[in-house]
Amino acid sequence: MKSNGYINIDETSLYYETHASGDPIVLLHGLSLNCRMWDPQIEFLSKYFQVITYDMRGYGKSSKYKHENYSSSRDLKQIFAHLGIKKAHLVGLSKGGGIGLNFAVRFPNYVKSLTLADSILGGFAWSREYSDLQNSVRSAAKIGGIEAARRAWMDLPLFQHARKVPGLDDRIRAMVSLYDGWHWRGLDNDDDYNMVPSALDKLPEFGFPVCIIIGQQDITYFHDIANILLDRIPKAIKYAIPEAGHIVNMEKVDDFNRCLCDFIMTIQDEPI
Repeated sequence: MKSNGYINIDETSLYYETHASGDPIVLLHGLSLNCRMWDPQIEFLSKYFQVITYDMRGYGKSSKYKHENYSSSRDLKQIFAHLGIKKAHLVGLSKGGGIGLNFAVRFPNYVKSLTLADSILGGFAWSREYSDLQNSVRSAAKIGGIEAARRAWMDLPLFQHARKVPGLDDRIRAMVSLYDGWHWRGLDNDDDYNMVPSALDKLPEFGFPVCIIIGQQDITYFHDIANILLDRIPKAIKYAIPEAGHIVNMEKVDDFNRCLCDFIMTIQDEPI
């Protein structure tokens, strides 16, 4: 059974969907994408869980970004409150992983488990490699506008492996076409960027199980983060998926689904 709707937060409307019933699992999308990136997981996970997805501020069907301070982790807390979720498994890719980490720092009692796929990490400095990639997109936005920025974004090594999967490049571009590039234009006022202590500082205190998934062909920066997460989180395990890059859940659907489901099923009967 599927339902959808909107939740209003500070004059912003966030679009969400729920699928099936059972133990809740919340899926957090990446930068420039939206909840449709999780379509390859929804049908599979709905056999076992209540699956919740949503479009973050300024993405997909949610309201266009407004130039105001906000907190992406507190937005997620509002989703929990609106849907009556007391505790959930969180799954995030890239930016979504960073939001999951920040949520876990602020609201640890709401987290049953955390799965981080090719995740960013608050408090961990950008590498020169990653900084150069982001700056190239911002320069394209400044010089050529949003369409130039979208082209530059899709040309990054982050999507190199996804371009090799038949039909996937078109699906990703369709999502990116709905994103107006407000991050690339320097308009992001997310208070979570300045969290003190940062997620990096709090990793040793995480008391819930954490699954780290990384595409073996992702860039070095995200492998460095994955290794730090594994080293510093007490209850962490790591899966490296061969022949996959940054968009690992869409590039290697079956492998990703199996890793995620194996992890969560293994911990279901453990005290959390």
